[in-house]
Amino acid sequence: MRINVIFFLLFLGVSSAWAQERKPIEIGFTETIHSEILDEDREYYVHLPDEVLNNSTSNQNYPVAYVLDGESFFIPFVGHVKSLSSPAHMLIPKMIVIGIPNTNRWIDLSPTKTQPDLPYLTEAMANVGGGGDKFLDFIQKELIPQIEKEYPVLSHRLLVGHSLGGLLALHTFINRTNLFDDYLVLDPSVWWNDQYLIKQFEETAMDSRFNNKSLYVANANYITGYERKKGGEAEDYPEGSMEAKEKLTGILRNRFANRVALKIKDYPDENHITVVHIGQYDGMRFLYDYFNLPTFSPSSLQDFRNGFLKDYTEQFDNLSLHMASEIKPYEDQIMGMGSFLMSMNLYKDAKALFEMNTRNFPNSYQAWEALGDCYASQGKIEKARETYRHALTLNGNSRAAEKLRALDGK
Repeated sequence: MRINVIFFLLFLGVSSAWAQERKPIEIGFTETIHSEILDEDREYYVHLPDEVLNNSTSNQNYPVAYVLDGESFFIPFVGHVKSLSSPAHMLIPKMIVIGIPNTNRWIDLSPTKTQPDLPYLTEAMANVGGGGDKFLDFIQKELIPQIEKEYPVLSHRLLVGHSLGGLLALHTFINRTNLFDDYLVLDPSVWWNDQYLIKQFEETAMDSRFNNKSLYVANANYITGYERKKGGEAEDYPEGSMEAKEKLTGILRNRFANRVALKIKDYPDENHITVVHIGQYDGMRFLYDYFNLPTFSPSSLQDFRNGFLKDYTEQFDNLSLHMASEIKPYEDQIMGMGSFLMSMNLYKDAKALFEMNTRNFPNSYQAWEALGDCYASQGKIEKARETYRHALTLNGNSRAAEKLRALDGK
């Protein structure tokens, strides 16, 4: 009986622990907009950089990525953005991500109707096609203005599309070129409607609207890993799809490569579905390859003092040039590097970083508070007091008040 009681008590303890309130890991949230163009309410998903989400006073603006098929691809894309833009990597700029889910992707993502191709494309699917331009009208005239009104965005935009979404992205690239700056296209369905889009790529005039545009295309192999091990051949589905992609590749390389920042990559080990995640990653690395922040290695103090900070700030000058708007070194990254240097007692170098933040973000109480911490750690009490007081003028709830009291007790 005692064993049963002990087991019961242990079970209660475990159950209680599991039942405790947990803090969720959040990468975004859902919003709704009423579309007059589509005559319906449409959901969209939003991912914001931490500074925006935490109501930072840094006044930084961000490029925006619009991800088609948002119900499927918003989460993995945000994962890539958070990882590649994190202080640990710093390989792409931080950005706001908007996921656009579908009510019916055969309507939303197809610019024209097409013929059925059984068993993959039924008559019902083919007959409802042709809503792509109306969907683009919604994005251009309703969704983008809403995003620009609500969030701190730059005019620089990226469109991400897979399969039919890739078809619509390429359709946008040709027919509404200036709606986006960068295009990330994943195994596009260019076989659609007797390869109509390839004809447009063959015939379109190569004029100035393509200047400063970037296009990444990821092409999958339709054979799956299991079929390949059995010696199977690549399955051409729907009919003509692989031929269409080969045609598009040739046209892009022959006609567009001299004007557009272009990369086309074949993925022989990936099928139509598995290409998405690696294609997103590789595409982001290509589209923002000009943003190449130096690796922060404070173990080499001489390198840090002589070159790191200069190289770091020059990369943001380069990013600002590409984005056609000033983008300052990220406040949180500078603060993190400064805190690390302080932990190594390298106060002079840490102070240089914290002072950069106060110059770039003079209304950020966090920047001033961090500078005050640096002064306090060096025993410069009056300078610390002065800096903490300034932080409090910017935010009366800052922890600077507590730190001031601690200094007054010394």
